[in-house]
Amino acid sequence: MPSGVGGLHSSVDEEHSPVAGLHSVVGNRDSAMRERQTSDGECKPVIVVRNRFPFFLLFDIPIAIMAFDPSKPAFGTEITSAELRDQFTTLKALIDELQTRLNALPGIGTDAFVMSGGDDATGVVGDPSRPFATAQAAFNAALALPGDRVLRFGPGYFGGIILGADWPERIRLAGAGATVSFLCGITGTGTPGAPGANETSGSPATPGGDGGNGWSVRVTTDGAIDLGPINLYGGQGGQGGQNLDYTVPPQSGGRGGNGGTLELTGCVMDTVNAPGGPAGAPGIAGAGASGGSVSLLDCTVGAIAVDGAYEASGTGPGGTVTLTRCLFASVSASPGGTFNDTPTAPGSGVSSNVVRG
Repeated sequence: MPSGVGGLHSSVDEEHSPVAGLHSVVGNRDSAMRERQTSDGECKPVIVVRNRFPFFLLFDIPIAIMAFDPSKPAFGTEITSAELRDQFTTLKALIDELQTRLNALPGIGTDAFVMSGGDDATGVVGDPSRPFATAQAAFNAALALPGDRVLRFGPGYFGGIILGADWPERIRLAGAGATVSFLCGITGTGTPGAPGANETSGSPATPGGDGGNGWSVRVTTDGAIDLGPINLYGGQGGQGGQNLDYTVPPQSGGRGGNGGTLELTGCVMDTVNAPGGPAGAPGIAGAGASGGSVSLLDCTVGAIAVDGAYEASGTGPGGTVTLTRCLFASVSASPGGTFNDTPTAPGSGVSSNVVRG
């Protein structure tokens, strides 16, 4: 292998260049130095490069290593190793700039694509050529990354999304049409309360733990996907611990969690349910959990229910529903819940089907 610059031993075969049309030769160090000595009388380390096709000029990159007359293949351009390093630094900067501009294109580099022919095992956020198959996988991938994301759905049914945490506002949804792109629901039930410990010879029984509140969902869509049913139930309270003496009633159950919080803009969905969660057996002393909060803007929805949890000791209060320019079938927020409707036109909502108590 011929000697390279500064002890580097390398060469590039003209017939097997890794770049089509690009033929280069790293000349022998000694002969290159002799050529430089002949031309300017000073010995400098150089690389002699011959190229028959000015490849990088296609990208309007002023790289001197390629700037010579291809009609004279016997003559190359001599550059120092420092010059070569500078030119490749310039090339890298230009490639980085190209990648930045590609990432700025709509959906490229930022969004998760979900298609009928996708594959959850190979899906990649930001790459439309590698879509996901299910909404759950695309959501999980987008949630794990920072920044704003859009889940873009093609035609088809893509399953539902089960939440284990709040849905952040930064993740939006887009589809191919509300009659062709279908998400089979969003479920965000609060975590169940831990069961109380049973009495042992060394410790008394304990009450059940309280259930967690339903998760919070804040979503904006382009109106071109049907979300299906949205359920944000409060978590059930834990069961009370049992006493050793079964004639003594067990400890009280945990209180259920409150219904979740839903804020949607421009969405189409089937139903919305965000009731308070039930208490754990054998019940609780106070009132049950309250219904959740639903706020919809420019949405189409069927029935909405944010009822308080029923308990023998007292039913929890109903939640709050606020609708602005929405089409809906019915609202239930009992007992004593709050309903606010700002229709876009008279009759847009079915106000006669509102239950508050």
